[in-house]
Amino acid sequence: MNDKGQVFFFSLMFGVIILLFALALAQPLREVTDDARNQLDCGNSSISDYDQINCLATDINLPMFVGFLIFTSLAVIGGIMFVKKRQ
Repeated sequence: MNDKGQVFFFSLMFGVIILLFALALAQPLREVTDDARNQLDCGNSSISDYDQINCLATDINLPMFVGFLIFTSLAVIGGIMFVKKRQ
């Protein structure tokens, strides 16, 4: 197998590993987020505006992190396929 074929399979495996890493971390990060929300008392409607913003930042952290990892893996997989077709 030539070098281009090896790079293709290596990049494909690397992208799949990142994707699996994102999916494996989703549940533990969800538990950490739930614990942080409970400690911040985010269910209380009479908390200050600063605490509400802190709760919002805590809520948005999980989708942003997992989404970043998923989009990174798709970019690695899609990028190497795009480069492979152009050559």
